[in-house]
Amino acid sequence: MDKLVIIKIGEGSFTQGFPVHLQIGPEGELPQIAIAAALPAAPEIPVEYCQWQTAYLQLGLLNRLDAPAQQQTNISFAERLLACTQTAKRLQDSLNQWLCQDQFRPLHLKLLEQLSLSDRIRILLQTQDQQLQRLPWHQWELLQSYPQAELALSPTDFEGFEGIDHALGPVDNVKLLAILGNSQDIDIAGDRASLNQLPNAQIEFLEEPNRLELNNRLFEQPWDILFFAGHSDSSPCTQTGHIAINSQEVLDIDQLRYALKRAIRQGLKLAIFNSCNGLGLAHHLADLHLPAMIIMREPVPDSVAQHFLKYFLKAFSQGQSFYLAVRTAREQLQGLESDFPCATWLPIIYQNPAAPPLAWPRAVRLPPPAAQPRIIVFTDLVNSTGLKKTLPGEDLAAQNHHYFDKILRPHQQRVEASLIAYEGQVIKTEGDGFFLVFPGIMQAAQWSIALQKQHQSDPIPTPLGPLQVRVGIHMGSPLMNAEGRFDWPRGGLCRSSLFRGQGRSNLALGGVCSLIAKCGPHCLANS
Repeated sequence: MDKLVIIKIGEGSFTQGFPVHLQIGPEGELPQIAIAAALPAAPEIPVEYCQWQTAYLQLGLLNRLDAPAQQQTNISFAERLLACTQTAKRLQDSLNQWLCQDQFRPLHLKLLEQLSLSDRIRILLQTQDQQLQRLPWHQWELLQSYPQAELALSPTDFEGFEGIDHALGPVDNVKLLAILGNSQDIDIAGDRASLNQLPNAQIEFLEEPNRLELNNRLFEQPWDILFFAGHSDSSPCTQTGHIAINSQEVLDIDQLRYALKRAIRQGLKLAIFNSCNGLGLAHHLADLHLPAMIIMREPVPDSVAQHFLKYFLKAFSQGQSFYLAVRTAREQLQGLESDFPCATWLPIIYQNPAAPPLAWPRAVRLPPPAAQPRIIVFTDLVNSTGLKKTLPGEDLAAQNHHYFDKILRPHQQRVEASLIAYEGQVIKTEGDGFFLVFPGIMQAAQWSIALQKQHQSDPIPTPLGPLQVRVGIHMGSPLMNAEGRFDWPRGGLCRSSLFRGQGRSNLALGGVCSLIAKCGPHCLANS
């Protein structure tokens, strides 16, 4: 299931702490859950970030800043590499310790409760604090547990335009304007090569254009993607950024304001700045309400920038969601970290919350297939409410933490671990319950029995005895929505607008009964 998580961090400081608000809901719908929490004071984090940034810059890597980095000749590269690695580890550890504090625990627990390992999850971190935006949030241990989750930065003040579609452009004709700016002392030929391999795209390259040429191209026709490679930088406060479009001209976003506003109104949905220190660029473009951007938070070496672009374009154009394509590309950069430490820390999405997630248009749009009947399985835990009351802990929060850590999470892992073998899929989780689909009744029954057998042979202990699980099997046919995807019921077992046929019928099938009889009695509730 696609889910949207919004974490809004309010005004505060690392010396006093920050208020935090969490919202969770299905993608494209109003949030179903909203809670408040807090992050306590952590004055050591900005200090450790500065220590890491200093060590990173002292590596002396050739990057896409306005001025080449100065090589530190009195210290060996091995020593500088070690310093960068050590300071990165300290910053990462401090960040995770901060996110485990008691004031933040209600948010942490709610995420564990509401998110499934199989969910596709967009996480928007809304904050105006520049230091918070620079932290390596993807190193949060909780997020790393979810293989289909990716975090984006997001402004707290935003607007959207009516009628924005999630698809980047028409089929076979995504229009991309590629600005290849000042490339003195850097190599952007790899960027051009990756763009030229992009399928279903109409690409126009502007090599070191002057301001008038760039302004006119933005005005003259609609674009879906704006790409920049070359030298760039942001002001120390990261509120403004500038790009070197040629060897003589350096422009900030405000100098292209009218052209960019027109481009956005004509359909520009994504800007990719494969250049250094892009937060200032992102802030300024966010004021113009651009739907989405990809930027580099720190100075980026050529090789890192080129590999990221190649990995991202391949994943995105081949059907991965925008967020997962960024995550895939970012994680592939780890292979470069022997020579370019912390490469995976650099790329970040900057997202307008009012805009839908982007999708690469399919090259062939097939007619909607007829919905086939699906076997629908529901699970829940027996007497979970009473069970929570018996758990150890000084307060409700401690009891909930014990419940999720010792009972619910091990059960969730069992539910999801064997789904692939039986061709099952998680559609939704709600509390301690799962909503699953299977292609046939035999797979659903075999999976259900396997789950119950595992709970019998290796029970999860609770104060009320071994954990007990109920499983219900139903059958129904989902309906396809306007985006060519199947809709599934939310907030209940079945809705007539989403299902045809036996949405709530019992399955009195001889094969299932025979299978259950052979395997012995298990708590398989066919209701």
